[in-house]
Amino acid sequence: MVTRTVALGPRWQVLTRVERMGGGPAPVLVRVPLIEGESVNTPEVRAEAGHAVVNLGTQPRAEFVSSLAEAPRIRLAASREPNQVEVWQMDVSTQWHAVFEGIPVVHHQEGQRWLPRWQPWPGESVTATVTRPAGIEGQTLTLDRSVLTVVPGIRATDVSLSLRLRSSQGGQHAVTLPPEATLLQVAIDGATLP
Repeated sequence: MVTRTVALGPRWQVLTRVERMGGGPAPVLVRVPLIEGESVNTPEVRAEAGHAVVNLGTQPRAEFVSSLAEAPRIRLAASREPNQVEVWQMDVSTQWHAVFEGIPVVHHQEGQRWLPRWQPWPGESVTATVTRPAGIEGQTLTLDRSVLTVVPGIRATDVSLSLRLRSSQGGQHAVTLPPEATLLQVAIDGATLP
């Protein structure tokens, strides 16, 4: 049984698990077809002619990890090998959107997680069209709270500004001071900054 999990996150990877379903201690070489753009990272598994060659010696299972080049389409095709049964899963993070064509999904979720699964017959395939969702126009900064405290004095007026804000983008956010002001202290989350 060949179980392949395609993980589309910040880096695209494929985790492949090969399990011996029948008994017997005889060594077996299993040829697993690679996805277009897949590069095997596990040193014990060699790649040749578009296949990963997995040696199941006396152990009942082997796993290998591969890198997958980002592409607009990913095509999974079941091997026509008579001694293999395949299971595919597609783990798509929120930074990607995937639309599937081909055989139907047999299972959509694992717990609370969306993890579509296919169990193809030999020769069947699924094509995933992958896009990055576009950003939505709108504010990137929200001011939740602002407290300005003014303490007047004979020679100077002390002013303290406390802000609580949220931002959907990292980076710096400028606070403009009056031209006659002298900045004495800045603290973010209670940590004083120079």
